[in-house]
Amino acid sequence: MSDPTMDLMVRAVVARQLQVPPDDVTADLDLYECMIDDEQAVALLAEMGRALDVRFPDDFLDGLHTYADLTTAVRVSLS
Repeated sequence: MSDPTMDLMVRAVVARQLQVPPDDVTADLDLYECMIDDEQAVALLAEMGRALDVRFPDDFLDGLHTYADLTTAVRVSLS
């Protein structure tokens, strides 16, 4: 999967899960300022996994704070 396609898919999932417009999902978006609780983090991982046809470990978001951190981690895990 090309990076632009992956980026668009991840951006769409994050926007949907955090209930923000896709244009608000920028590299410096703090995921934890937007997330309501751990349940939403689990839902984000599950939806990203479905969109990208992969399974992420439950602790995948540990240590990730920004959208840029998330996309970097996704790229690394898919390579």
